[in-house]
Amino acid sequence: MVKQKRSCIAIIFSLFIVATIIGDITSVLAWGGLNWSEPRFNATIIISLVSISVYFISTAMDDPRIISFLGIGLAISVWALMIKSGNIMHAILTVRWMVEKEK
Repeated sequence: MVKQKRSCIAIIFSLFIVATIIGDITSVLAWGGLNWSEPRFNATIIISLVSISVYFISTAMDDPRIISFLGIGLAISVWALMIKSGNIMHAILTVRWMVEKEK
């Protein structure tokens, strides 16, 4: 059972890394670069680092309860970081909003 959880965690971790890379490429193509001060980008970096540590700790442990608590902690941290980071108002949307407001 523990091996199944480890393989599941490895698959999820790999998909998260792939999604992060694809998101970064998309950001570069859409906006011309990465905005390092963007709150959601910073949250993604923090989540990546936390998930890497959870992955390595969980692979070193054999206790299913500890692995479950690590997964729950990771899920709570993702939820808290995404709520804290808020919504992003990009420059193009801001300009459109200001133009419509002046009309």
